[in-house]
Amino acid sequence: MNKDQLLQKYLDHSLTEEEKLLLEKEIKENPDFQSELQEASDVRKAIIAHKKEQLKTTFKTLGQSQKTPFITKFIPYSIAASVFISILIVAYFLMNSPVSNETLFSENFEPYRNIITPIERSEATPLNKSEEYVAFYEYETENYETALLEFTRLYESEKTSYYLFYKAICELQLDKVDAAIDSFLAHQKLNDTFKEKGKWYLALAYLKNNDRAKCKIILEAVIQHKSYNYVKAKQILEHIAAN
Repeated sequence: MNKDQLLQKYLDHSLTEEEKLLLEKEIKENPDFQSELQEASDVRKAIIAHKKEQLKTTFKTLGQSQKTPFITKFIPYSIAASVFISILIVAYFLMNSPVSNETLFSENFEPYRNIITPIERSEATPLNKSEEYVAFYEYETENYETALLEFTRLYESEKTSYYLFYKAICELQLDKVDAAIDSFLAHQKLNDTFKEKGKWYLALAYLKNNDRAKCKIILEAVIQHKSYNYVKAKQILEHIAAN
């Protein structure tokens, strides 16, 4: 599978587990590919938003045209026209139906990649490796329960801040939302290279917890400082404001 096919399937949310591994491999070997993914995702969202506006305009124009007697003017096409209007009505209400917090969360959450310890994915088990290696191995192979235990143990013994960050990611992935919020809040009191990323994930945790008020506060801070994922933060705020 080539890079373009991977990109398309990523945008369609149709990647298989094997294809996800190929995507991760491509990102590691080609750092610019991550930017391509983000740009393509942003472009698709912009196109969808534009099409929605066009459909709204079409619906409005169609409504205005009905000021003339419809049946008298379009009797030969009445059935087709009524079907078309029904489709427009359904589309209109689908576009304007509220977006749930869970949907917004699912569309925007993905575990942050491991940038700490290079992992050999071909290994069946991490034998004779450090505790840190084991933790990130479990994390990369999506064994989040085990990874959570490992990161918790590492942070408690060493107090290294990025262990707390990845611990919180695991908790959020495992739907331990309250625990994740506590961990992200604790991480925000520390100063490391993950602090701004932690702020983004904290906003998502509040969103998943149906606390839109706190989510908005964090997202506004992300946007103000143009920090990690601030473009996505704008899009979430727009959805929240529209509902």
